Formats: sequence, C-alpha cells, structure tokens
Amino acid sequence: MRKTILALSAVLALSVSAHAPAMAQSKAERSLTAEETADLHCMAIYSVLAAQPEHSASGAIGVFYFLGKLEGRDAQTDWLERFNGFVAGLTEADLSANTQRCGQIMMDKGQALIELGERMSRSEPAA
Repeated sequence: MRKTILALSAVLALSVSAHAPAMAQSKAERSLTAEETADLHCMAIYSVLAAQPEHSASGAIGVFYFLGKLEGRDAQTDWLERFNGFVAGLTEADLSANTQRCGQIMMDKGQALIELGERMSRSEPAA
C-alpha cells in the first residue's frame, strides 16, 4: 500500500506545475457525489499506472480522461487538490474494487473511438 500511495503522490507532484499558485489548504469543501467519487477512484488507478514506465502513456491518458470528466461537471472545483486529499485515504482494497470498472470504461470509450474512426473513413470527404 505504501508503494501505491507513493506512486500516487509522485504522479500528482508531476502533474502540478512548479509555477502554479499555492492552493488553499483550509477551504471548506462540499461532499463528493457518487459520480465524482467513482471518477476519483479511476483517476487514482490510472495514476498508479502512469507511475510505471511500461504503462505511463496509457496511465496518463486515463488520468486526463477522468480529470476531464470531473472538470466538465464542475469547473469551479480544484480537482487536483481534491484528488490529493482523496488519495490520502485510499487503500489497496479501494483500488482493487474499482480496477475492473475503470478499465471497462476506458475500453468502451476506446472501442467507440475506433468505431467512429471506421465510420468516418468510410464516408466521403466534404466538398
């Protein structure tokens, strides 16, 4: 578990620019919705993958996909800061319980993109 949290911390540190303004530490925050919690779990899983050299590219894609979902729902929340607090309480069991679900989401989106690309390649270009 310690390795997992260290990996999450390393990825988070790399994802935040050294020139970013300081984030408020004591700001009272609303409770997370079920959708937000689910997306943060997935973001954590892909952060662990991104910290592994052989999976860094696919892990980064997953991190940014789920970060984009979160920001799309609520652009006012500092999701990197929320992620930082969220991963502090995660366990191996939390990650394991969500791995299949998160992977399936990414496989489904990947398949949808492949199918779209195939449809687009069969259609005639616009004149």
